[in-house]
Amino acid sequence: MERFLFGVFLCFCSIGVQAQLYSFNDLLITEIMARPSTRTQLPDSEYAEIHNPGSTPISLRNFTFSDATRAVPLPDVTIDAGEYLILVPATRRSLWADYTNFKIIGLSPWPTLNVGGDDLSLKGPNGELVFTISYSDTWYRDNIKADGGYSLEMIDLNYPCVERANWRATDDPSGGTPGRENSVLAANPDTVGPILQRVTLDNTRQLRLIFNEKLDPISALNATIQIEPMLAIESIGIVEPSMREVIVRLKEEAVEGIYYSIEVNGIRDCSGNLLSESANSGNFGLPSPAVPMDVVINEILPNPRTGGAKFVEIYNASDKILNLQNWRLANRNSAGDPANFRTITTDVFLLGPREYLVFTDNSSVLAREYPKGKSERFLQMTLPSYPQSSGSVILIDGNVTILDQLNYDERLHHRLVRDYKGVSLERISVKTPTENRENWTSGVQSEGYATPGYQNAQRLQIDGIAENFSIEPKSFAPDDPGTPNFATISYQFANQGNVANITIYDVLGREIKKVAQNELLGTEGFFTWDGTDQTGRKARIGYYIVFFEIYDMEGRLRSFKETIVIATRF
Repeated sequence: MERFLFGVFLCFCSIGVQAQLYSFNDLLITEIMARPSTRTQLPDSEYAEIHNPGSTPISLRNFTFSDATRAVPLPDVTIDAGEYLILVPATRRSLWADYTNFKIIGLSPWPTLNVGGDDLSLKGPNGELVFTISYSDTWYRDNIKADGGYSLEMIDLNYPCVERANWRATDDPSGGTPGRENSVLAANPDTVGPILQRVTLDNTRQLRLIFNEKLDPISALNATIQIEPMLAIESIGIVEPSMREVIVRLKEEAVEGIYYSIEVNGIRDCSGNLLSESANSGNFGLPSPAVPMDVVINEILPNPRTGGAKFVEIYNASDKILNLQNWRLANRNSAGDPANFRTITTDVFLLGPREYLVFTDNSSVLAREYPKGKSERFLQMTLPSYPQSSGSVILIDGNVTILDQLNYDERLHHRLVRDYKGVSLERISVKTPTENRENWTSGVQSEGYATPGYQNAQRLQIDGIAENFSIEPKSFAPDDPGTPNFATISYQFANQGNVANITIYDVLGREIKKVAQNELLGTEGFFTWDGTDQTGRKARIGYYIVFFEIYDMEGRLRSFKETIVIATRF
């Protein structure tokens, strides 16, 4: 169960006597043996080592030692300044008989130290949190030692709040150093401030701010928090024992449909580093249910460079705040059914209006391959199988509704692209159906051949189109990978039912290509010309005429023409 510490001051006292309140890190857990073994020289016993880093003795009377499920009282034993104390199971105390020069306490019941990881805490006489750690077997950094018989040791006792980066397997050949200075002791300073990773709404009047590391509780309780549009704050608390989450209770309810921004200042991590202005803001809101075309598949890279990472990008094309919790990516099996489901996240994860999000199997590699990419919009996960040459990408919400899907193959690339490795497929229009094959083309060289996390280089913006038809750009080079290498012929009508013929002619009046022939049009959409003729060969450099014939529902014909240029490579 979560325990919240809010910004209030309490006096624990009896008549004439005020109980002592201990501060965070007055005592430290500096060594953990979760997987004992007879293959090393240490007793075949779990243990946890406690250290007093201060200059005065501390009595353990009314202290408790706990894991995630059980708290055990400690006896009235004093741990002197600079001294170490070993906690062991009472049932294994006899195995420590030879350790006569060490202070050892046998506890019953014993909070079993889980092999894979556990949450350990020390609390003072008034229930105040004195130390906490959430260890993992990944901290060993040594597969052989992780198999048993070796302890985990803290590296730098001056930075006890740092967890994984400040722990590793013991170097002592006996298997550990219980009751004495750690074998891995070294300078390992923490100089980087905390990062606000995520903001979620627990309910309409409670926010949860999630940070990447333990916080200094005093600074967290006295943080300066600004919310826009303004919501008044009632109180601020910190979640124990994780110390990574701040709870903000509001005086008023958040309103559905509003995407709020939040900025946090004044918070320090447990090592004293201040929260950076580049990592102190986020967004939150009450999510709405998604329907198909609210969020679309916007870009995919199924064929990365050698050593690169695949990715799928989605885009929230709606005005809604969407919660991606329990959403999934999938592909199709040989029978054509959705298969190979992969959960995006089991946590609350909000995607705001007009926001991009990239799913990848390796965020760091993707950021290296595409330095222009917005790595803050990358979410690492296990992707379904997306073969290089062809496949299916399916986006499914938590109610198992298919929100969008794309059947892709290499023919969606620009016809003049010869090497597809590292070249993404980009969506041209978010308003046009995903399965429209004219709605996809290759990434461009000027953007590194992909745009993960931000707007596509080949995007189309239909808003503001001139009456009926528009061509953009009016000049392009089909074989120049550094620029948009096709022309988009967009249309917009007040009514449906119009029929179009669109033909490309050279300046001598010779037909080069039919872009559309007796095509039934909706109210808006587009066609593309990639600069090739009817046989698929690149048209020569020069001027061309785009000739339009439009039949309306009464059979009336309108025709007009526009000039377009096939240019040399820029």
